[in-house]
Amino acid sequence: MGPIIGIRAMGTNKERIESLEAGLGGLQNSFSRMAVGVTDKLHHIEDVLSKLSEVLLSNQTVSASNPFDPTTSSPNGRSHSIR
Repeated sequence: MGPIIGIRAMGTNKERIESLEAGLGGLQNSFSRMAVGVTDKLHHIEDVLSKLSEVLLSNQTVSASNPFDPTTSSPNGRSHSIR
């Protein structure tokens, strides 16, 4: 009976290894999907920051082109409208 029990144990170990490998494959797939999702979100954030920078720079350019306009903001961020 000894050799038969040993064969069954090897089969069980083989099944365990295959199960672990399958689980690892699933984990790798999940990690890959997560990495793609994070990368997509980072690209979206980069796009939003780029657009925001363009708007802020264009506003600074407009303000700098007419420093005597009383409706423009002061350097401390407060409006100093004289009207």
